[in-house]
Amino acid sequence: MARWQTLSLEDFQRVTDEAFSFLMTHYSYTTCPAERGGLFGSGFVRRFTRASYEIGILFGDADSRHLCSVWFRDDVGQKIVERGYMERGLETLLARRYPTFAHPTRNDLSDEMTPEIVIRQYADLLRKYAIDIVKGDFSAFPSLMYVLHHVDRKFPTRAVRRFLGIYSTYEGATAAIEDRSTKQGFSERLDGFEIWRVQPDGY
Repeated sequence: MARWQTLSLEDFQRVTDEAFSFLMTHYSYTTCPAERGGLFGSGFVRRFTRASYEIGILFGDADSRHLCSVWFRDDVGQKIVERGYMERGLETLLARRYPTFAHPTRNDLSDEMTPEIVIRQYADLLRKYAIDIVKGDFSAFPSLMYVLHHVDRKFPTRAVRRFLGIYSTYEGATAAIEDRSTKQGFSERLDGFEIWRVQPDGY
């Protein structure tokens, strides 16, 4: 059994409660219960939310480059079909703000470098290098835009996708849906609207 697998889901919840307690006490985040996640449920996931913001921690995922990763979202509650902002993570920030940091891997685990120590290390990194994101300032990341499509699945062999527009805000995209929802070609297929959130000059 790999050393990190000696960590139980209950242990992970306890350690993240302690290590990330500053999110609740100083920044009004609420916690979600720890759960299995990642590739085939191979890792542990913990989410902290405040309004439309989410900070997530993934530990031990078999498909991840690093033993632990942290991501940031500012679109909780929005109905987004495709999200193209994989760079919105602590790894991206550290590449600029702490470029000499070496992310621990499974091979680094030992009696001195336990899963608990790694999790606490990432909590400290969040406090030192990403407190602007914790507060809700996402300007350190590339700006994102909302791309609106309508997908018509009336044809049995293939769906027809129509590009409808690009919007700087979610509200702009949803207003465009309301405007088109009464028009011919759309009113019969209201379930066909899709909003994608993408990074310009990227995915």
